[in-house]
Amino acid sequence: MAKKKFGLGILAMVLVLGFTVVGCGDNGGDDDGWKELFPDLSTSSPTQAALDVAGLTLQEFNQIVSAGGGGYKGWELDEYLYIVWTGRSVSNFNSTANVLEDLFDGTEREEDNGVHTAYGDEYLLFFSSVVYKDEYVSYPARLMYASLGEMDWD
Repeated sequence: MAKKKFGLGILAMVLVLGFTVVGCGDNGGDDDGWKELFPDLSTSSPTQAALDVAGLTLQEFNQIVSAGGGGYKGWELDEYLYIVWTGRSVSNFNSTANVLEDLFDGTEREEDNGVHTAYGDEYLLFFSSVVYKDEYVSYPARLMYASLGEMDWD
């Protein structure tokens, strides 16, 4: 029961992080829905301020991007540093989660109905193999993003 309760807490955190990025919009689940979720993505090298939020060097940032495979759409700085990929698979998720585990101490992984999360004190990695929708937010299938920075899991 405690594991299920913890899993529901992680799902709630994913939604809260989603609200931080998207507000309450609905993209209809189309392939380009990620553009509404992350409207200010940059494909240039991240700023030093963005790297500082995540506690990363440029080399570590590039390592995370590479682990996600193709489909890299860019990065965005809000409360966290977000890195976004589209067209990803469970294999891409696992590769990226492995790199994040190596860079940051401690991690947990969960899967619930096609929604995969890996998280630690400094990151959340989200991947959905299916369209994920509720009344507040919609994530297109095969979207993967990492939120990097000090997480407040309480």
